[in-house]
Amino acid sequence: MRYILPLLLCLLLGACSSTVSYRIDTIHPCEELVGKGTISKTPQWYNQGHTYRLRHGGALQFKGKTLPMNGFMVLNTQQKQAKVVLLTGLDIKLATLEVYADSYRVISSGPIANRIPHFMEQCAFAIQRMFLTHFPIAGEAYTTCGDSGAITHPKGLSELEIIIDLPSESVSGKSLDSDREPSDRDLWWTYYSGSVQVEDTLLPRTTSFTNKTRDYRITLQLNDAKIQ
Repeated sequence: MRYILPLLLCLLLGACSSTVSYRIDTIHPCEELVGKGTISKTPQWYNQGHTYRLRHGGALQFKGKTLPMNGFMVLNTQQKQAKVVLLTGLDIKLATLEVYADSYRVISSGPIANRIPHFMEQCAFAIQRMFLTHFPIAGEAYTTCGDSGAITHPKGLSELEIIIDLPSESVSGKSLDSDREPSDRDLWWTYYSGSVQVEDTLLPRTTSFTNKTRDYRITLQLNDAKIQ
């Protein structure tokens, strides 16, 4: 019996590795940002105060291994809180988490998740950056280049950048990167692409997150969404 879990883990980590692709190119929209603008009060999915019920399918990749995943999330954008159930691609339960903008709580965890180093921390970290933090507010200034804009905030030795798709004034990406030493552990990229309409709200169809320091990537595809 003691060999069953390691064998199952190896099978899960090897599954679908040839079919999952990740975008890891630069997030910056162009070499030089030249124009200026300000974020309007146009409602976006992250600032309407809605609570969403979301179902995602995707994959987690780390250290050259891939773990297919499914997830169910209750996302409260007003309180900046997400309640998440994570499953393998075979619907074996990995963990249940409550994630907040700057903290998280593990409600339960399965044996597979417990065998993956930093699994809970990294999943909570990714959910925070994808769904809960670093979104622009109405009236915030940005610089422009073509169809993209950028909001840049200094953060210690790193630089936080929010990329804006100007036609829709929606966030298309977020990054924190640094070329200076000592490097910050908190170096990451987030991308949003495509959209799913739920009532009068557009939600991102595909969301991906990369933490380059820990060689950790997660990509999610929105399969179902409802507003509570």
